[in-house]
Amino acid sequence: MFNGIYDPYGFYNNINNNNMNVPNTVQQPREQHVVKVNGENGARAYPIGANSDALLLDESGGMIWLVVTDGAGYKSAFPYDINPHQQPVAPDYSEFDTRLSRLEADMEALINELTSTNTSTTTKQNSNNSSYNKSNSK
Repeated sequence: MFNGIYDPYGFYNNINNNNMNVPNTVQQPREQHVVKVNGENGARAYPIGANSDALLLDESGGMIWLVVTDGAGYKSAFPYDINPHQQPVAPDYSEFDTRLSRLEADMEALINELTSTNTSTTTKQNSNNSSYNKSNSK
């Protein structure tokens, strides 16, 4: 159409391009990396455009910063604490078994004590009742 010169409709003409309406640009993949800063001052100094956000790893402590900007480019930084993951410790049942056996022994002793006290009380009551019955029968 214009043979390699500027197209007034916003596209550059490319003779090798069969479709004249598609611009000759390739979208680059977004670069992924961990951004490291030092403290709140480093997080607030990180350059970021309007209506954007970024997660920044704080090297001075165990936290990350969420930096957010509004439409006017006003920046807000929010700190979040992070801790390394630790595998849960398997419970130690040996101590539990020891406590359980001690409690069972204590309960057994109390039951035996109550049973022996109850038996002697019953025997005393029976002997008292039998003497009462003998005195009343006369």
